[in-house]
Amino acid sequence: MSLNFDFRKVANYEAVTTDPADPQSWHPVANALVWLSMQCGFNEITPKNVDKVIDRIMAYQVVLGAYLHPDGGEIYIMPVDIRRFVGMRTNATRLTDAQWHRRLGRIADDVGTRLARRLEREQRPGALAEIARRAAQARKPLPTGSGT
Repeated sequence: MSLNFDFRKVANYEAVTTDPADPQSWHPVANALVWLSMQCGFNEITPKNVDKVIDRIMAYQVVLGAYLHPDGGEIYIMPVDIRRFVGMRTNATRLTDAQWHRRLGRIADDVGTRLARRLEREQRPGALAEIARRAAQARKPLPTGSGT
């Protein structure tokens, strides 16, 4: 099934949905909100649910990091951005709060597992070793010069 969306009820929708760098393309925030509707379990942004949508998108970004990555950087979608899209609708499946929390928990578990495996592959020293190394470094006397 395709993911359909409608911005026509968003105030000044043409300005906020058009990419300023390429007027023939969707604005990256508009595009992201369409995809986030599916990932975060909402199918519209209304004055009544905008705070819940903000909470879900911010929690999603806390777990996975900034959603936008232009030119290798990171840009978080902010509450002010989401509020500009009140009126947006998609055909994404709505999740109850319980379903959303389960989904976010599974995402966090997956992120934690991937992080643990990566750190093990990189064979990084643990916190015990790092704290001991820093303590030893702090106890070392500073080198003295010869004075000549």
